[in-house]
Amino acid sequence: MPDPDPRPPIERPSDTPPPPPPPAYMPMAPQPSGPRTALTRLLSSMLLGLLVLSLLANVYLGLIVSSLTGAGPREVVHSEGDEAHRIVVLPIEGLINDATYEFVRLSLRQLREDLPRAIVLRIDSSGGHMGASDRIFAEIERFKAELASDGRSVPIIASFGTIAASGGYYVAMPADTIFAETTTLTGSIGVMAPGFTIDRLLEKIGVTPEVIVAEGSPQKDDFGIHEPWDDEQRSLRRAMLEPAYERFVEVIQHGRPDLSEEQIRAAASGAVFTAGEALEQRLVDDVGYLHDAVALAAERAGIPDDVTPHVTRLQARGGFGPLGIFGYSPRLNVDVGELSAGQVRDWALEIQSPRAMYLMPAR
Repeated sequence: MPDPDPRPPIERPSDTPPPPPPPAYMPMAPQPSGPRTALTRLLSSMLLGLLVLSLLANVYLGLIVSSLTGAGPREVVHSEGDEAHRIVVLPIEGLINDATYEFVRLSLRQLREDLPRAIVLRIDSSGGHMGASDRIFAEIERFKAELASDGRSVPIIASFGTIAASGGYYVAMPADTIFAETTTLTGSIGVMAPGFTIDRLLEKIGVTPEVIVAEGSPQKDDFGIHEPWDDEQRSLRRAMLEPAYERFVEVIQHGRPDLSEEQIRAAASGAVFTAGEALEQRLVDDVGYLHDAVALAAERAGIPDDVTPHVTRLQARGGFGPLGIFGYSPRLNVDVGELSAGQVRDWALEIQSPRAMYLMPAR
């Protein structure tokens, strides 16, 4: 059993006041409570939320205005380097159509205002519409001519990706030098007009098409899809393609002046060539990759060997949605069931006439 504490307890008189607080001590005021305090907190939160929303809205509207005022493509960094020595990669990819032409046109307009040291055409396309391919060729030629009239010029190097055939080869003709990767497929120089008829399908489902043409224009319905083609119609279609083929040969003569017309026509059979075969026929100048094309562009631009060029890549701007302002452009999905009768009719009219294409057919 422990010994009791020998110290007697301290007894204080009941009227003795408590010890004074330490210096600078301020007693805390009691927090008010009640309905008014809750309402104040609610209003403060609402005002703070409105302020944050207002700031976000201003930023969002500013981005939209910036996107609207800068309608051209935007440059993204491909590889870091000395920004005083800038090389721009202009991609031409996928099916060549009116949208492709518009992208190239806006890109070149933008580059005129802020001219790089060199341009690399990065082509990865099996071709596309005849008109769009020819307009892209003409746009690049006009770009070069306008620079020359101002006493300026930039090297233009073409770099072929997986495929650069038909229209994809056509749009490379303004380039000073063409590189093809070791696995590139190119060539397919020629013109085609894909089409089809639906007469057997209409017969199967019991539909009889009736088309009325003016008496003075009996050939107006020669390109309909509701009846099979005869030899005369095939000959007519083929005759319409000959001028487009001759234009293709003319463009290659312009872009590859070292080749004779006989050599070009021998290659312009529609055949597809590997990179090695294309090099042997002098349809391309060298076998190499994008970085090889960039290196040659830097050399042609006179960029010193000890300087790393700043390489950018042009890309189309997105839409104006929450993600589009950051460059995201969602793919549009069309529900066929939601198409109106007018839209279906317009679509049918669009596809009923074979369109001349500089396109390598899928096999």
